[in-house]
Amino acid sequence: MQRHNSEVAKTRKNQRTETVFDSKKVTAMTVSSQQDESKYWLMPVSSTKRMTSDQIIENLVGRENIYALGHRASGRKSVKPGDWLCFYSSGKGVIAHARVKSPLKAEQIPHIAHLKNYPWVFHVDGVKLYPNDPVAIDVDTRSRLDAFQSKEQGTQWAWFVRNSLKLTKHDFEVLTRQRSEDRVTKSKKLSI
Repeated sequence: MQRHNSEVAKTRKNQRTETVFDSKKVTAMTVSSQQDESKYWLMPVSSTKRMTSDQIIENLVGRENIYALGHRASGRKSVKPGDWLCFYSSGKGVIAHARVKSPLKAEQIPHIAHLKNYPWVFHVDGVKLYPNDPVAIDVDTRSRLDAFQSKEQGTQWAWFVRNSLKLTKHDFEVLTRQRSEDRVTKSKKLSI
C-alpha cells in the first residue's frame, strides 16, 4: 500500500488521481485534468461595410453578451463553456475579453443582420471592454508572448491575428493585461 501511495504522489502536476476501490484491490487511475481546465483563444474581428471591428465587438460581446463564428472558423468545434476569449480589433489591438458561458449552437439572431454568415453562436459573461485602451500587438508585446518565442521578431506576424487562435494562459494574460508585470509597466508609463 505504501508503494501505491508513493506512485500516486509522483503523478504529474497537471493531472489528478482518482482512486477506485473494489473488493480485491485498490487501483489508481490518472485522468488528465485538461478536460476541466479553461482554454484561451484570440478572436480576430474585421470591420464590415456597415460597422467597424470595435463596433462589432462592443455590440455583440458588450451589449448582446454573445459571439458568433462562421462554418469554417478555426477552433469552432473546440471552444467550450469556461474558455476565455480575447477580441482583436483589426489594425488596433485587443479591446475586450470574456468567458464562454454556453455551448456553441446554430442560432439565428434576427435583429443582428450581419450574423447570417456566422450562424454558430455562444453566450459570454465576465465581459471587459477597453476600446479606448487597446493592447497593441507591437514588437514589445510580441516579445513577451509564448507564440513568438520560436520566431524572429522582425518576421511577419499577420498569421497571429488571421484566424481564431488557441493561446497559452500566459499569452492571454499578456494580451488582456492580467499579468502583474504588465499592470506595473502600464502604471509606470502613466506616471511618467
